[in-house]
Amino acid sequence: MKRLEKLTNLTRYLSNFSVPGTDLTPIRVVNYDHVLNRLANKKGMVILVARPEISQFGNEDSYTAKYSTVFFVIEKGLAAANTDEREDELYSRCVKVASDLLTEIERACSDWECEDLRGLSLQSAEIVPEMSVFGGWSGYSIELAFV
Repeated sequence: MKRLEKLTNLTRYLSNFSVPGTDLTPIRVVNYDHVLNRLANKKGMVILVARPEISQFGNEDSYTAKYSTVFFVIEKGLAAANTDEREDELYSRCVKVASDLLTEIERACSDWECEDLRGLSLQSAEIVPEMSVFGGWSGYSIELAFV
């Protein structure tokens, strides 16, 4: 296997990813400015996914690799006049989609038929509530690490 083949495969998987039961397809991004550009004029719920990165340890004869990415399941709309009820509703909608997203990735990692994730295991997932990121979007980030 070529040294960066799994990174290429993970990138392809994320490029074709969608959350089952929704019409949400993640917008691929690289950095903060890229996010702001891609979110311009968007409404409703949005999913962002950072292009994956790799950390390798060792040398050309023996190395280990860790692959990581982050998803954001976010909505715009919580203004200064929001209520606890509106906030709870927004986070409830976002956490449901985040849960479905994570379930689909876990399923794909355990499915030998998913060639793009073959040889990768989901090592960790960190789900964090986010408030007013990227110019007023709120929801959850899902940081994923694969080995």
